Amino acid sequence: MTDPNTDDSSPELPSPELPSVESTFRENLSRTLGEGAEPTLQLGDEGASALSSATRLEGLATKTHERYVFKGELGRGGMGAVLKVFDTDLRRTLAMKVILGQGSGAGSAAEPVSLARFLEEAQVSGQLEHPGVVPVHELGLDPAGNVYFTMRLVRGRELKEIFELVHAGDEDWSLTRALGVLLKVCEAMAYAHDKGVVHRDLKPANIMVGKYGEVYVMDWGLARVEGRDDSHDLRPEPSIASLSQVRTDRRESRDGEIDSPIVTMDGTVVGTPAYMPPEQARGEIERVGPRSDVYSLGAILYQLLTGCVPFVPPGARVSARTILMRVLEGPPKPVHELAQESVSVELEAICDKAMARDPAQRYADMGGLANDLRAFLENRVVQAHRTGALVELKKWVQRNRGLAASLAALVLLSVGGSSSAAVVFGAKNEEIRTARDAALAAKELSAAAALNESRLRTAADEARAASEGVTDFLVRQFEALEPEATRGQPVQVSELLDRATEALEGLAASPREAARLRSVLGVAYLSLGLHDKAEPLVERAWRDQEALLGSDHPVALAARVDRAALYLAQGRHAQAEPLCVQALERQREVLGEDHPSTIASLNNLATVYLELGRTTEAVALYVEALEKRREVLGEEHPDTLISLGNLGALYESQGRYAEAERLQLQALETRRRVLGEDHPHTLTSLNSLAGLYADQ
Repeated sequence: MTDPNTDDSSPELPSPELPSVESTFRENLSRTLGEGAEPTLQLGDEGASALSSATRLEGLATKTHERYVFKGELGRGGMGAVLKVFDTDLRRTLAMKVILGQGSGAGSAAEPVSLARFLEEAQVSGQLEHPGVVPVHELGLDPAGNVYFTMRLVRGRELKEIFELVHAGDEDWSLTRALGVLLKVCEAMAYAHDKGVVHRDLKPANIMVGKYGEVYVMDWGLARVEGRDDSHDLRPEPSIASLSQVRTDRRESRDGEIDSPIVTMDGTVVGTPAYMPPEQARGEIERVGPRSDVYSLGAILYQLLTGCVPFVPPGARVSARTILMRVLEGPPKPVHELAQESVSVELEAICDKAMARDPAQRYADMGGLANDLRAFLENRVVQAHRTGALVELKKWVQRNRGLAASLAALVLLSVGGSSSAAVVFGAKNEEIRTARDAALAAKELSAAAALNESRLRTAADEARAASEGVTDFLVRQFEALEPEATRGQPVQVSELLDRATEALEGLAASPREAARLRSVLGVAYLSLGLHDKAEPLVERAWRDQEALLGSDHPVALAARVDRAALYLAQGRHAQAEPLCVQALERQREVLGEDHPSTIASLNNLATVYLELGRTTEAVALYVEALEKRREVLGEEHPDTLISLGNLGALYESQGRYAEAERLQLQALETRRRVLGEDHPHTLTSLNSLAGLYADQ
């Protein structure tokens, strides 16, 4: 059935009968389904003791048909039609789904089972209260006895259109952004599965993307609710299921010409079974569950990566019957054989795992699939991909902050901010030795793992070479940090960074690795206050990351944030502001409100506003960043403590000493407990508190 998600004009149709004052909801249902028949579906335990829908909707007939003004028909299927209506009470345009073949105004009466399914669809959609499910507003009857429900009218594109834009190279739709859409679908389906609802008809036509990035899973008409008798028998008709599974040119030609749909045992028409899991195609309905939806989403990912519908060769016209037989016979062609451009081995591994023939070999749930998609987008290890020391090492190197964090953990900068700040050793000796040993072990393991990675293609080989090159460099630096090697002389952080910058081209085996190393080194220089050395590295890393990955990739967004931080450190606040605003907006859309990088951008923008004298806006953002870090990262996380200090300092500058003292004391006590009395961050908190008392 066509979704209510297009605003296209349609031919003028006679206005259907809309809600009036004739009969109560219960009376009409009783006449149609018999005494005692009421829609009572309830997801979960909440409100289980509430009145049934029929009872609560008694008196609905007091509404008059003037509330809804008919604006045209958006589409129809075997069970219902979707109308475009205008709600005169709330002054908004809605979609109204009306059951077909029921009531005096629609011809012959609908079968009781069809009406029951229609009501179930309305109640399932209405109770899945998630941003990824179109909200249902009202369930009711019109004067002619037609059951209807109203819902939000979604204006946007079907997912298939989005995929076409990606493959056409549209500047607004990168692969990364499309993967973000699939991640939102995963999250909506994980919610539905948690409520005991399996969709059973996931396909691009049932996924809508709104103008402002909204993503909706549509058409829950074939959904099954755990704990209830299945109102659908989705087994293919015996004449289809028993067809020979031996393909011949003559048979495929005949099937292609007939173009006949698949009809299930209960009469449901299946337009294309390309996204149907094998267990459903075989008629093993008892095995259809959440992992079946995982398969369907894997098939949608397959279409994104290859540009082809599963089991349908490029440009071919294949009937639904032929596709069904191909689903029964085996998996589709591998992604890398059909993809027009090189596809990441990790994305292919995600797709293969989701589309495994055996449900037990798929992701256990939608959350697992979502985690792997999120890991890929954030350059973390994808669990579906072959793991081991090589992959772990590669991902460790790819994460921009990894090297900088290692350097920060190994060094203590002297107070005063000198550009030639020295490394202080002593108690950190054992940590340095441990880090060096770990790096050596990782290198040895990666070499051993490489012997078993004969199937990795060129891109993976380059990544391995880059990883080993960086590991060799780090090992040399760790050895140089040993007091025995330095003969007790301090080693300057700037010297280490200079060495790394000089060796940069030799370390990186690909432009992508070089860009990430530049980003890390630029941030390290920036942390030392060496702005002149940081600027060319940060600027080039930002340009390269956006060119290589696209502006919406999390790594490219991080590079944009680094560039804003450079401008802020240089006092170029007017230039830093638009970068911070753009980065925050894109991170909210791509990564989500609660992602640590999004929260960090909140904090950065607050600092920019503070420097520009926009104190009220700065306070609001600092407070929001602190609350989110407490919720997402915890009270003891270093970033949470930084937010505490920032907000405390701001309150102090405003003369709000009591609030500033409370925050500074909290930061100090936490750092004492977690880091110890002598840690530089603890001493910084002491110094801040002393300054506060001096101001008073």
